[in-house]
Amino acid sequence: MYRKWVLVLFFWLLSGMALLFSIYQSENKYVIEERLNLRLGEVVNDQFEKLTWLSNETVNTVEGVSTNITKDDYPLFAVINNEVVYWSSNAYIPEYKSFNSLEAVSVYLDASGYSIVLRLVKKPSALDSIEYYSFIPVTRRFENDSHDAIARVIPELFPNFNVRISEGGVPLSIDNKVLFRVDAKIKESRELSVAIFIFLIVISSLITLNLFMDKLIKKQPKWTLVWALPLLAGWFYFFRQLFKEEITLPVFKEIGNQRGLFLLDISEGIIISLLFLLLIVCKLIPAVYKSKFFLDFLFRKEKKWMSSAYFFLAMMNSYGFYRGIELLSVKVGMEIDITKSLLFNLSKVEYYITLLIMAASYFLINHFLYKIFLKSLDIIKHLPYLIIVLIVYAGLPISSNLWVLIPHSLSWLIMYYTGCAVQLSNPKYLTLFYFMVIAMSTSLIYAGVIYKIDRSNEISSKRDFALDLITSHDSLAVHHINEVIGKVKNNKVIKLRFQNEQLATTNIKEQITVLQDPYLDLYDFEIHLFNSRGTPYGFSKASNEVFSKDQLLLSERTKFENIFLITHIESGRHKYYAVVNLMNGQEYLGQLILEYTKRRFFPQTVFTSFLNSQVLAVDNIKSYDYAFYESGLLLHRFGNYNFPDSLSIIQPIPITLNEHSFNINDHRFFQVKTSNTRCLLLVSPHYPRNAMISNVAFMFILTFIGFGLVFLIMINLKPIEKYSLINKIQLYVGIAFLVPTLLVSMAIMNVLNTSYRADINRSYQNKALNIAENMTDELEIFLNNQINRDQFNQKLIEMSRLTQSDLMIYSATGKWLGANKSALFDRKIWSKYLNREAINHILVGQGQLKIVADRAGDFNFNTVYTAIYGHEAGRLLGVLAIPFFDSTRNNNLQQIEVFNNLIVFFTSIFLLTLIVGYYGMRKIISPIQLISDSMRHTNIFNQGPLPLSYRQKDEIGMLVFEYNEMVSKLEKSKNELALVQKEAAWKEIAQQVAHEIKNPLTPMKLKIQQMQRHANRSSLDYEVLNSLLAQIENLASIADSFSAFAQMPAPRNEVFDFSRLLKQILSLFEDNNMEIEIDQSEKLFVYADSDLMRQILNNLILNAIQSVKSNEIEIKVVLVRKEDQLLLSIQDNGQGIELINSANIFKPYFSTKMRGSGIGLALAKKGIEQARGNIWFEPNTGLGTTFFVSLPLANSKL
Repeated sequence: MYRKWVLVLFFWLLSGMALLFSIYQSENKYVIEERLNLRLGEVVNDQFEKLTWLSNETVNTVEGVSTNITKDDYPLFAVINNEVVYWSSNAYIPEYKSFNSLEAVSVYLDASGYSIVLRLVKKPSALDSIEYYSFIPVTRRFENDSHDAIARVIPELFPNFNVRISEGGVPLSIDNKVLFRVDAKIKESRELSVAIFIFLIVISSLITLNLFMDKLIKKQPKWTLVWALPLLAGWFYFFRQLFKEEITLPVFKEIGNQRGLFLLDISEGIIISLLFLLLIVCKLIPAVYKSKFFLDFLFRKEKKWMSSAYFFLAMMNSYGFYRGIELLSVKVGMEIDITKSLLFNLSKVEYYITLLIMAASYFLINHFLYKIFLKSLDIIKHLPYLIIVLIVYAGLPISSNLWVLIPHSLSWLIMYYTGCAVQLSNPKYLTLFYFMVIAMSTSLIYAGVIYKIDRSNEISSKRDFALDLITSHDSLAVHHINEVIGKVKNNKVIKLRFQNEQLATTNIKEQITVLQDPYLDLYDFEIHLFNSRGTPYGFSKASNEVFSKDQLLLSERTKFENIFLITHIESGRHKYYAVVNLMNGQEYLGQLILEYTKRRFFPQTVFTSFLNSQVLAVDNIKSYDYAFYESGLLLHRFGNYNFPDSLSIIQPIPITLNEHSFNINDHRFFQVKTSNTRCLLLVSPHYPRNAMISNVAFMFILTFIGFGLVFLIMINLKPIEKYSLINKIQLYVGIAFLVPTLLVSMAIMNVLNTSYRADINRSYQNKALNIAENMTDELEIFLNNQINRDQFNQKLIEMSRLTQSDLMIYSATGKWLGANKSALFDRKIWSKYLNREAINHILVGQGQLKIVADRAGDFNFNTVYTAIYGHEAGRLLGVLAIPFFDSTRNNNLQQIEVFNNLIVFFTSIFLLTLIVGYYGMRKIISPIQLISDSMRHTNIFNQGPLPLSYRQKDEIGMLVFEYNEMVSKLEKSKNELALVQKEAAWKEIAQQVAHEIKNPLTPMKLKIQQMQRHANRSSLDYEVLNSLLAQIENLASIADSFSAFAQMPAPRNEVFDFSRLLKQILSLFEDNNMEIEIDQSEKLFVYADSDLMRQILNNLILNAIQSVKSNEIEIKVVLVRKEDQLLLSIQDNGQGIELINSANIFKPYFSTKMRGSGIGLALAKKGIEQARGNIWFEPNTGLGTTFFVSLPLANSKL
């Protein structure tokens, strides 16, 4: 314990040091200045080295274009004779004449912002000079929603700081020359010391709390709850504050003296708070089980309200889990629906970690409440109280989310009927099934939250769409139209063309189009010309188009007196009319009426993304099918949905609310009242069921893995060897299924992504070739000065609208000629030089097509370059460039669809594998379990188990067969052991009996012999004494047999001829009537004790002779060879062996003869078995018995 507190103190000291270091790093002005200047010096020195390298290289050119290739973070340029001949990138640089007089290191300011310009001059000769430049962009200017120019320092230049230009800030200098001053703050997210401090303070707090609760539980477990209650109350307060505003710890604020330095990010705060909750729960539950006081209090079945209270707390736990997910999902402000976004950035990873910690806390609390609920439950007595609890819960303000009880109740029912909520410390298959049940319950709740958030977001989106549809006034468009009016009034070219009716052609429209802000691309544009008399004029007159100025009388005047609005709410195509009075001095020339009609759809291109963020915002508004109803009857509809003619068919009960949402079949409707009699009805498909299933499947896999990790931590990472066989098989099967599935899924997603990008590139290549072919004549006309740049740009604008693409054209020397968005170059966003890779491939390598990955500003995109050749063979006119996004949205939709199908398929197969695999493995494992149970009860001293029955001839069948063999051998060994033990007992008894008998026999015999010598041989006493001596001799013989059996020495084995030994023995019994059959031609050698065999054979033949009571003795001895053994049979015609004595015939001291000792056959059996042979007998069909002896043959050379 002492070492643990030392460890805690060590962590707190580290935390304090990290805090002081963070404050020093963040607040020390000199440290910041030093780091900023160090970073700037590194960049400048690196660029000077590149300039020096470039100056030492020969700048090779092809038609004035350098062929040298380098890739640089910052653009490098070489200038010869006031002409740029080399550029390393197509990043923007100003015109050469604006910076050719700068010093070696200078600051340059233009419309694009601040730049550091490095200049190096090299003079190869007295007359010529080559200038080398490097531009290091410092700031980038952009317009905010109020059209104010804002300069933002490029983050890549100072990646660890938030920097802005300031006259009174930190000076940044090179060679003691101050370039500019900045205000800088260290980025908290990038500052490692702050991250280390937060990590250390959290670890220190967790360890301290853990040790404190351990000590409390060990000494006074019943007081743990007293401490836990204020801890939980403090946790709930902290957690609640997280969702109101970011938590700022005051002590850090005072020390740091800088607001926001130690602000906790919302995800970090939630993760930290949930970690503390998980620790408190993990410590509180064991404390309850260790306290007898709490156990006695909790498990009171006589208190009917106890189980109801636990049931209610469990429901509140489920609601708290649901509410926590909802608050977290709304607070993080990101797309968490797996069917809509597969983006897994750091924020989303933190979100899912938070969910897993929250799910683990819910799981542990639910497990604890269920266990104590089950212990205190008397279902018959408590059922009415449980129903009352449900009714009370339904009456609470949270009853609108009663559906949360469905997955919770289902999980409890499954737990109750399957008994899967076992002790977590003893993992079984039911533990795995338990995790599956809880994971499915949490997944259903999570999917329900996703559904609710989606519904809320869709209502908000429909509200925005309806507002955009109903609201006719577009202040931004009016602002830009007013700008156009001013530009047109002051445009001399337009005035000049308007004065001559022959020149008042569509070229005026082209001129105005060039003057417009890109935001007005959201509107279709037309113009109408009227002369000073008010009649149609120029091309308007020639087209016979009808436009009445009376329309303006019905229009709504905007804040500008010459801009009018005509609303078309039903179609959403509102119109703006701008009246431009053209004056030439004091002369009134006529009027231009500019007509702007709002588009419903607008293509998103690269140029549009650069020029105007508002266009993207409008384009991101989701579109819906809609209809307008007047007094309940259909007025206008738009889209594919078949709206009914009467609103009462969809909504029978009139709705008095301003807005209302409802569901019918598979569609969601949103109704908005636009007036007392008119309403707008929006419709969209219902949330797809497969999307719900996908979210459930994804969260199931996530929580299942999360629960598994928490479980492993709880059991202290229990080694795999300690799990049951069925759990090991399931684990290995799961891994064997999981790993290949993940690899295949990743391969499919990669192939899909690669294939889709290849298709996109191929389509843009074909488009580029077609556009290049169509632009050949126009480019030749422009190069021949038959049209000016504005006219050429107008041709590009028309082609751009036709192809829905951005277009740029460069000359054969890589210089910009024109684009459909000239504002891109006017705003100093895009370079007027061709991409270096395109130069190398097309201009130098004479290739046709090249797709290059480009980056400009904050945008990544691709550009396809294609050569434009003239009608003369091999004459390169220029290069066409088409920038495009790689259709990430469509690609993501395909990836999402494939991913969702994979995750549902994977989850289904995973569940099926676990369930079916469990029952399949149970069938496979059941024989092994039977063997295990049988072996558990197998004891050599008890009756052995019965053999198992298994018919299959597989590995399990082999195991069962070997088990049955083992059981049989065990039974045989048990019998042999019993026999050995019995023989050992007999030997001990025999020795003792022989000893006890022999001791009195010798003096008795001597006394009787002495008496016999004094007795008369003819007297009766003599006969009696003689009979007594015979009995004494018999007793001595029996005692000698007993002693011989007990002291039977180990056999002295040797190889001898068994047939020869048999013949020698049989020769002693030639007087008896014996029939002998022995093969004389073969010797039968055996490996045994010849003396013992002689004694055994003598005993067997003597027993055969003695068994015959009559005088007609018939003994048949047969010795034959049977493969690698000899077989001896001795058949007699005696009285035979009764069936009742068959089992005891070879037992020691059992004999059927009156004076037999019962040692002979026992000795014979033991001797023959020691020679690895066998002895047995069979009754004859008539009279007598046949004894058989089999012995293995031996090699005579042994």
